[in-house]
Amino acid sequence: MTDPTIQATGIGRRMGSGFKDHTSHRFGRLVAVHLAPKTDRHTRWDCICDCGATVTVMAASLTSGDSRSCGCLAREMAAAVTRARSTHGHAGRSNGKAAPSPTYVSWYSMVKRCLNPTSSRYDKYGARGISVCERWRAFENFLADMGERPTGTSLDRIDVNGNYGPGNCRWATPRQQARNTTRNHRVSFRGETLTVIEWAEGVGVSGSSMWRRLKRWPVERALTESASGRAERR
Repeated sequence: MTDPTIQATGIGRRMGSGFKDHTSHRFGRLVAVHLAPKTDRHTRWDCICDCGATVTVMAASLTSGDSRSCGCLAREMAAAVTRARSTHGHAGRSNGKAAPSPTYVSWYSMVKRCLNPTSSRYDKYGARGISVCERWRAFENFLADMGERPTGTSLDRIDVNGNYGPGNCRWATPRQQARNTTRNHRVSFRGETLTVIEWAEGVGVSGSSMWRRLKRWPVERALTESASGRAERR
């Protein structure tokens, strides 16, 4: 049966049964408002961006993720790069003789994977709803809050399902980050919840040994017996 809303507006008659009505649907920062006038074989939608601008976008670009804003995302990134380069020098010189600082590289990668649909990592971040707070879209604010990146660390979210912003980020070593992934298994015992690695460290065994213990032994023995074979007091 034909959708009565589409039939009433005449859209269904115009586009045929294969038409998909995107009215009020959100695509990144864009919300489709109404079907644009037909000028060629491509279907286009008039959209309003979160920044307030209006733009006409091909339907295929909306559904593929190629268009996620009126262009303001790209402008914000370009402006932030310019500010970082001119104000702090962290972005390096445009003539290629100076490389970006490690702090800038971390910031730029964070912004790109969350806000740029063309990023190879966008599907794991921006597409999942993970974003960057407004304050941190300016490099100088990120630098003021986080400080310069210490050697041997990278940017890590404390809540792996949360956004990037003050209070949820830290400079962490690879070992700290390994403990803070969505794949990390946690075990609760006597009111305490720790990762398998943390339980292993507590009794002096390796992480792989603790995994074997948990598969073969009762939880109490696995989590309390030290490497020497004696139960640890907790």
